[in-house]
Amino acid sequence: MKLSKILIVVIVLALGGYIVSKYVQNSSNPKDAPWYKTLDKNGDGKLSIDELKILDKNGDGKVSKEEADAYQVPPEELKRWDKDGDGSISQNELDTCGC
Repeated sequence: MKLSKILIVVIVLALGGYIVSKYVQNSSNPKDAPWYKTLDKNGDGKLSIDELKILDKNGDGKVSKEEADAYQVPPEELKRWDKDGDGSISQNELDTCGC
């Protein structure tokens, strides 16, 4: 009887660990995020320059924090794209972001 209880606890913990690992993995992968899927119009798992240009609503050649916020792009993703640290994403940075 004791062995069966231990086995049940081990199975429950293993299943819980599996579920948590899947949740953490998905939440850290931007390609699984709703904002990424919205921008990835052709669904190929990559953001093309044309797809990224959608963010530039005012057409000034840069993506501001406010423009990115409209698509719920997380601040940490913007920081990764903003190579020169000026707070906006230029055309050159969009070309090289590696999305």
